[in-house]
Formats: sequence, structure tokens, C-alpha cells
Amino acid sequence: MTEPTAPTRMTRDHARLLQSYARGTGAARPPAATFLLGVASTLLLTPVGLGLFIAACAALLVAERIGGVAADPLPWAALLAMGAVSVRQASHVRRAPGRSRLRRAGIAADRAAGEVEEERHTIAEARLLRDPDQGGRILLVHTEDDRVFATYDYASFAGPEADAAAPGITARREMRFVRFPQSGI
Repeated sequence: MTEPTAPTRMTRDHARLLQSYARGTGAARPPAATFLLGVASTLLLTPVGLGLFIAACAALLVAERIGGVAADPLPWAALLAMGAVSVRQASHVRRAPGRSRLRRAGIAADRAAGEVEEERHTIAEARLLRDPDQGGRILLVHTEDDRVFATYDYASFAGPEADAAAPGITARREMRFVRFPQSGI
């Protein structure tokens, strides 16, 4: 059974979690530094990709004149993919500062409001699995209202030493989600 609760006061642990997300969005950097990183990325990566695209086009045109490789569509498809990736990267870098600014604004609003939303789920069944490729732990939780959640223990994916040092998983009858309403985290 899902029990949505009214907004509650943010605890110190919630504030630390929100601060860690803020560091991940570049909130610790001044906006000018974030902008300069975006400009540097654009100036370095986009011309390199476009330069490779132009060089490959020129090489294929020369090869077509000399050896007649125009019938083979694979090199042309690779060129189109390179061009598309270069253009996509340029547009991504151009929009990135706006996205992180929106995320930082949501985090700041959550900090100012000082409230979180909690949701509780009663667990019907849970299974602990191992990832067959990397050996990390994955917890599958089936709730009484027929919802299924997958939780990854990222520390256990770091290797056997990290898995041995990671705390064990404790069985519970209830699962609790905490959300920050303004930022959507």
C-alpha cells in the first residue's frame, strides 16, 4: 500500500543529500566558470569533430575520383553519422548551461522551502540478485500495490573489495522514498 504523506521538514541528512546533488550540477562553481567550461568544450570538441567530418568527406571524394568507391554506402553513412554527432554535440554544449541553471534554481528553492515529500510503500516481496557481468547487487522490491522497484547497490559494482566493505542489506517491511518537490530529485 502506498502512503503519500504531507510535506515534512527537511532533516540534516536531507540537506546533505541535496548539497551533494548541488555539487553535481556545478552549483559550487560560479556561473562564469561553468560558462567558460562550456565554451572551452565547444571550441575544442566541435571543431575537432567537424574537422574530421570535412577531412573524411574530402578523402572520400578523392577516393571516388581515383578508385570509384561511390557505390559503397558504408563510408557515406559513417560520414553522415560523424556530422550528426558533431552537430548534436555542439547543440548539447550550447544548451547545457541553461539546464544546469534550471536544476540549480530548483535545488535553491528546495533549500529555501526546507521541506521534503515522503512516500511509504509496504513491501510484499524482495529479491537480492547479482549482476552476472559485473557482480554488483541488485534489489528487486515488489510492493503490495503491485509496483516493482529496482535498487542498485553502486558500491558493490566497484569490485570485490568494495563489496566486502559495503554494509549489508537489512530486511524491512516498509520502503520510504524522499523527494525534493521543487527540483524533482
